[in-house]
Amino acid sequence: MKQKLKLTNTKKAVKIFAIAVIKSAQSNLIRSKMKNSDLIDNMEYEMVHRQIGRLVYLVDFDFGNSEDYWRFVDEGVRGKGGYKGKGGRGRARGQGSPFRFKKNNIKRGVIEKWIRRKKIRLRNYQKSMQKRLAGTFLKKTKKNIRNAAFTIGRAIALRGLTRTQFFTKAYQKQYTIHINKITKAYAADIAQDVADNMKKHKD
Repeated sequence: MKQKLKLTNTKKAVKIFAIAVIKSAQSNLIRSKMKNSDLIDNMEYEMVHRQIGRLVYLVDFDFGNSEDYWRFVDEGVRGKGGYKGKGGRGRARGQGSPFRFKKNNIKRGVIEKWIRRKKIRLRNYQKSMQKRLAGTFLKKTKKNIRNAAFTIGRAIALRGLTRTQFFTKAYQKQYTIHINKITKAYAADIAQDVADNMKKHKD
């Protein structure tokens, strides 16, 4: 049986690349005003050795419980349309994304769960005869959370989610920086494998 090529040097180079990708992706999230996102803590890498055809995969990136969500944050989601924000029609988000909201609101319960989990304060933006109440903070009662979730969910579904490409850009940037080092490491592993085989036949 043909033995797998030992990729000691290559794996070291790929590991450095993977760490750099995650750090860069985390920085991109922070610059996108998402410093409190669960994605920052959930991102990690795993060294593997998997071959499909002639391609050898040495690293997998994982996003924990955010496995599907990260794609929407990275690529954005186009809104259904029809959003009218403060001061008139709001600017659409997610241009160029392969994803799009099909309904007028996000699935019930998703935003409510997010509001309960996050340290955010609810504001009263409803029109009132008492103008002093507008903009004041509200208690996180079940009713207030439900009302806020409906408003936020509808705005997101109609307007869309911003396309950050936090991971795509991080991967592409670090690939450009590290590809030559990975290639040299791979060449060194091949040279070592050839030398080891020649030694075995000689002995």
